[in-house]
Amino acid sequence: MLKLLVMNKRNLFFVTTAHFTVDWYTGYLTPLLPVIMKEYDLDISMTTMIPAMLALIAAFSQPFFGIVSDRLKSRYFMILAVLLTGISMSLMGSVNTLPLLILVLSFGRLFNSAFHPEGASFIGDLPFKHKGRAMSLFSIGGSLGGSLSPIAIVYIYSYFSFKKLYLTSILAIIVSFLLLIYLPPRNTKKVINPYGNHFGFLKEKNFKYVMLISLMVILRTGIMATFNNFLPLYFSSIGYPLTTGGIFLTSSLLGGSVGTIFGGYLSDKIGRKWVNTLSFTTLLPIVIAFLLIRNIVVSYILFILFGFAAFWTMASNVVYAQEMLPNSRGFTSSLVMGVAWGTGSIILMVMGKLANKIGIIGTLWLIPILISGAIFLSFSLKESVTLKCNTKG
Repeated sequence: MLKLLVMNKRNLFFVTTAHFTVDWYTGYLTPLLPVIMKEYDLDISMTTMIPAMLALIAAFSQPFFGIVSDRLKSRYFMILAVLLTGISMSLMGSVNTLPLLILVLSFGRLFNSAFHPEGASFIGDLPFKHKGRAMSLFSIGGSLGGSLSPIAIVYIYSYFSFKKLYLTSILAIIVSFLLLIYLPPRNTKKVINPYGNHFGFLKEKNFKYVMLISLMVILRTGIMATFNNFLPLYFSSIGYPLTTGGIFLTSSLLGGSVGTIFGGYLSDKIGRKWVNTLSFTTLLPIVIAFLLIRNIVVSYILFILFGFAAFWTMASNVVYAQEMLPNSRGFTSSLVMGVAWGTGSIILMVMGKLANKIGIIGTLWLIPILISGAIFLSFSLKESVTLKCNTKG
């Protein structure tokens, strides 16, 4: 039993490290956009269109990779995704034309998308009693990779130059090699589709709960994207410098990292359903207080709490979707981690249009309405049988 526990923790460590690695590479793009803009003589509109297009590719390709993951259940799928993500993103400085740049970046995001449902499915298959905690650690790996990469790549660029970014592919090569050596095969037998066809899960009675949790992730993503992106404009409108927004955002993301772990533990204690209700219920007074209070210190504390509470459901909702459809862990993970996140960003676009008509403050006051809607929806969720059994045991 002890040997099995050690092996499972080792597997969790390596898959989390792989998550760190793939999100590390996709974090390259944003801080290097000014370099790309100058290299290819692009205007602001064309430059910002690149990450927007890549985000859509990443979001809506995940269900395909999720279905493939459920059918293959092979560690090689994950290992190749890590290796090819690193190589593709590292080649952005080695190409000479804009179409080739977009091509290598698109491949990088596609391989990144291929990793996420497979990685989440692998974690879901590990026989941990507290799956929320395990998934939260997996999520933290990606968050740390994406957070540290923008800072690191700027220094790497200044030291090596844009053309030599291919040297950074060494990390993906090393991690892929370690995964090949230490990560055990997921399944040595042929995987039988329990539904009879690739889309049989659509007839499962629990599929409606997967769609419901996806809708809640869409709302959460829209709330976070609106609040975070409007923040610099909000502070500017009430007389604070732009640096204030940057400090607030960084602190909120750090609070979110802690919140991801806390939410994973909490979901194992009170249930995936109720952690959603509690998360959104906690967010409601925080957001209202933030919009009413003008004291910068209090606002800073409130915004850290906003990030902390908003991330409670980051990992637990992935576990919830997997528990609803245990035979389609890859596909359900892709819905919650990919499509729902991508679709949630559309809310930001709508909010941007509204801000032109009713102003920044008026638009931000719509967020409590969205939060209230999410609270209402959370009561319709069904608690998973897996969690009930674990709680009784």
